[in-house]
Amino acid sequence: MRQRSALHAQSIAASLPRDTRVYAVGDIHGRADLLDETTARIDEDLERRPIKYAVEIYLGDYIDRGPDSRGVIDLLTVRLVRNRAVCLRGNHEALMETFLQDPAVLQSWLPLGALQTFASYGISPRSGTKTAADFHRSLVAAFPRTHELFLQCLRNSFRCGDFLFVHAGIRPGVPIELQDSSDMLWIRDEFLNSQQAHSTFVVHGHTPVPHPDIRHNRINIDELFNHLQEKLNPLFKEQRQSDLDFEIKKAGDAIEISHPEIYGDEVLFKIEIKGADLNITRDPFHGEWNYTIHHCTPSIRAVNSG
Repeated sequence: MRQRSALHAQSIAASLPRDTRVYAVGDIHGRADLLDETTARIDEDLERRPIKYAVEIYLGDYIDRGPDSRGVIDLLTVRLVRNRAVCLRGNHEALMETFLQDPAVLQSWLPLGALQTFASYGISPRSGTKTAADFHRSLVAAFPRTHELFLQCLRNSFRCGDFLFVHAGIRPGVPIELQDSSDMLWIRDEFLNSQQAHSTFVVHGHTPVPHPDIRHNRINIDELFNHLQEKLNPLFKEQRQSDLDFEIKKAGDAIEISHPEIYGDEVLFKIEIKGADLNITRDPFHGEWNYTIHHCTPSIRAVNSG
């Protein structure tokens, strides 16, 4: 963990209250093991560099895609109570919350990694859970009360000093107090391409980047592409199946990801690697990358006041 944040290195005019340090953690997506490592780093840093006020902020997208969404929520529940951590809502949590009320949302949630989340709660299609109503009944039955309370504690945004923390971003030109919660969870291009100075400096995740994307008005810390070549090379060396029968196979210079049990012969993703670049050539659901390569460490940034 760096002594000085990238924000200071860029000389951005934003500051925290006196004697305050913020630890901001990007998208986690079911990687309880990496979250455990990250919180250990926070604890070690605080022991080494104590400060009067330390604020942990998690930027949302705790579930889906990775193997242990349930474990992630377990860990964050402890941090929320013991460390008074701030946990923001991501678009994935919003889908889970809606699904718990309305099973029809399943078709929107499945392409984003819902099956891995169900598996972490002991639910899979092989256990006889096939319809949206089946999945709904099984999740409601398996969902701990502590996880219900955790979802109730999620916020759409958090402000500390001159910094605004949100999952996806904000709509340019709209005052903070008038922002739509849907934008804070889902917005992309209108926010990412904006050069407009916001009333606060925005810290966000949601859109994967190879390294912290630092602009004059925002910083994106959804670093899912770190060490990309190293992480993806093994997929080219062998054919194998990932959790829940996602098939990953080589197709020329690319890999194809499919899920025959749920989507038949449909190729969900076709991924090409060229140097250090990840090129998505097909995603029938959203036209953008929607599959997380595991073993990518969530981004953590420490920002000090002063």
